[in-house]
Amino acid sequence: MLVASGADIKTVQARMRHALAKTTLDTSGHLWPDADESTRAAVGKVIADRGTKAAAVPLRSGASDA
Repeated sequence: MLVASGADIKTVQARMRHALAKTTLDTSGHLWPDADESTRAAVGKVIADRGTKAAAVPLRSGASDA
């Protein structure tokens, strides 16, 4: 439940009363999303946010406007 709500390893470690974060990771590490999943979600959010702002931000032509 803590992992699913976005808690970090140190928070879960403290709540589970594990002396070491390694114990928490060895026991529950499979519950955290992997780096690929986190990266895909982050990139997807940026792309989605840019899509909603695309009309307001002009594209750069590469030539100087000065």
